[in-house]
Parts: sequence; C-alpha cells; structure tokens
Amino acid sequence: MTSPMELALPGEGVLAELEVLAQPMSGEVPNRCDVNKLRSAVLDLAARIARVQEEEIVKLPIRLLSGAELGRVEVPRKAQVADVINEVHHLVEEGKAVSKLVFDGNILEESSSLTDAGLDYGAVLNVTFEPCAYRVQGAGREEVNGCYTKTSRVENGAPVFANRNGIILFRYIMRRGTPYWYFTQDGHPADDSKGDYYRVQTAAESPPSDGCLSKWWESRPF
Repeated sequence: MTSPMELALPGEGVLAELEVLAQPMSGEVPNRCDVNKLRSAVLDLAARIARVQEEEIVKLPIRLLSGAELGRVEVPRKAQVADVINEVHHLVEEGKAVSKLVFDGNILEESSSLTDAGLDYGAVLNVTFEPCAYRVQGAGREEVNGCYTKTSRVENGAPVFANRNGIILFRYIMRRGTPYWYFTQDGHPADDSKGDYYRVQTAAESPPSDGCLSKWWESRPF
C-alpha cells in the first residue's frame, strides 16, 4: 500500500534570507559575482518547479448540489476550468451539458486556470446540468460535434446555440433576404465566411434536427 509522500520543507527563514536577491544592485557590490550565481540558481530552481507543477495531476471530486457524489476527474495542473468541464461530461449520460461549475460558492469561469480558480488536489466541485438542445455527431470537423445548449443570445429572431468547443449554431439572413442556419466559430463576424463550417438554407426558425450533416448541410470551405 502506498503512503502519502511527506516532503521535508525548508525552514521559514529561507525565503526571508533569499529576499536580498530581489534587491537591485547599484554601485560597487563586493560580492556581485556570488549574488549573480545565486540568482541564476534560484531562477533555475523556479523554472524546474514550474515544470513539475504543470506535470502534476490534480484529482477533483465532483458533486451535485444535493451533495451526492457524481465521481472524480483527473486533470493536469496546467489545465483550465474548461478542461475540467469536458471531463465532467464523461460522468453523465448523453443529452446533458454542464451549466455551472461551482467551487467555494463561486461560479467558475471556463477560461480560468486551475491556479487562478484556487483549485488544488481534493478541492470539491459542485455541478449543475442543463439539457442539450441539439447534439451533433459525425461531423467532418471534430470541434463541431457535441452538445449544443441554448444561450441568451438572439440572432435574426432566433436563439443562438453553442457547444463547448467555441462553435455556435445561429440563424443568418443574407442581404438579399435568403435565410440560413450556420455552424461557425464564435466571435467571427457574421459576414465573414472564414469561420464557417456548415450551413443549410431554410426559412425555419429552428435548424433541421433530423438526418445527418452531409444530407442537410452544405460544407463550407475553412
């Protein structure tokens, strides 16, 4: 049986002693060479610590708001909250998407790193879910696949749907009045085709939900 690793930590005064290395050296400094050598050694150690931290695996228990444990996820320390959310999706059946990930009473931003979010080994996360409005599978571009949930945004009188990969499904009406539904990268201007993946011409206020992309949707050059 493996026991937890116990590290022998240096005394509390070590950092205080090293503070001298953070002071600017101006004028004549008799031991300037020794100070520079020690600075280099400390910077090298700091870089090694950063690399080790990135390689560490953080285990996070996931619970529902009721307190029931859903499971655990493992992510590298360098991961973002979005990576945690992607792992949580593996713990639930298809048709559900994470709506909120909460730690210590705060809703976590997907773009935050684990460090910025204050997440470390054993930090307990609470999760809430919402149903998928649409689920895409078998698309030619993997990032288009996944669960699309309804957002608060509206384009051309219809709601905008988004997946976890930064792809949105939205309604767009051409200047000549032709209506389409598009899969495109979020953030790209609506009149810029560079971020488009698929589109379908239809006057419907909701996208076609039956059939496969290759049947209903026109692939767009990317």
